[in-house]
Amino acid sequence: MRVIENLRSSMFKSYCMGLRTSRKKQLEYDKTCTQKKIWDTKYIDWGTKHEVNGVAKWIKLNRKMPKYILDEQESFVIPGWHDGIGLSTTPDGLSGTCLIEIKCSAMGKNTYSEFPEEHLWQVYGQQMIMSHQGHDIEKTHLVNWTPKHTKIWEIQRNQDYEDYMGSLLKDYIEGLVHDKKLTPKPEKYQGKHKIELIYNNGDTNGKI
Repeated sequence: MRVIENLRSSMFKSYCMGLRTSRKKQLEYDKTCTQKKIWDTKYIDWGTKHEVNGVAKWIKLNRKMPKYILDEQESFVIPGWHDGIGLSTTPDGLSGTCLIEIKCSAMGKNTYSEFPEEHLWQVYGQQMIMSHQGHDIEKTHLVNWTPKHTKIWEIQRNQDYEDYMGSLLKDYIEGLVHDKKLTPKPEKYQGKHKIELIYNNGDTNGKI
């Protein structure tokens, strides 16, 4: 049986809660080192193309130059985190104690109406992995960029959620390595998050 070496933070929502892809189906993909084919890649391609604009908007507002942005992005790995399976993440930027994550939604047509909770898995996963790698992480700025409107949410680190998420990741890994039967839909997190919308403004000319 072949299995993947690392669980990626961008997929934690599937590994832990079965969002977008069920835990059972994701386990099947990971055991065979395959992944379901993405038929409509235009949203991914658009987001990748315009990530630079989200980064530029954050720099303009904060007057700081983050590390690990764009062509200088790095993948951070906790090797062999549990049962020989590691965890990995590639943040969109790091400035001091703040991680930066860029989301270019709806091919630029609309920003999220409210905070997209499914991204919490990736956000908290990045915080957990980067902290484990020796970075003093306190928060994440999730930048939701479109040509005419940008929102930025600040998400404070949440150790309680990391513990909750960590237990679900270990459960998934045990299914991956030892064929343990997974709970299809684990119980949702019952604690509270510290999330604040810190920027919400439109750009009059569609350019940063």
